[in-house]
Amino acid sequence: MIALVPTIQGVWADPFKDSSLPWFLWTTAFVVTAINVTLNPGYHGAALINPVVSIFVHGWIALLASDERKNR
Repeated sequence: MIALVPTIQGVWADPFKDSSLPWFLWTTAFVVTAINVTLNPGYHGAALINPVVSIFVHGWIALLASDERKNR
């Protein structure tokens, strides 16, 4: 997650640095992963830490790089 800090800083400063589509796809993938983990009958709550954190971080980058922000 630390490796995403430069990406967040770059997209925050200039939303044109990145496309939002890959980040929305990653966010969707982590949502599916979180659902998969919770559907597993013997899942442990700690197994949700990475997907949930990734949903928020990747979703945040997707919003920072979104077309809405680029059109301001």
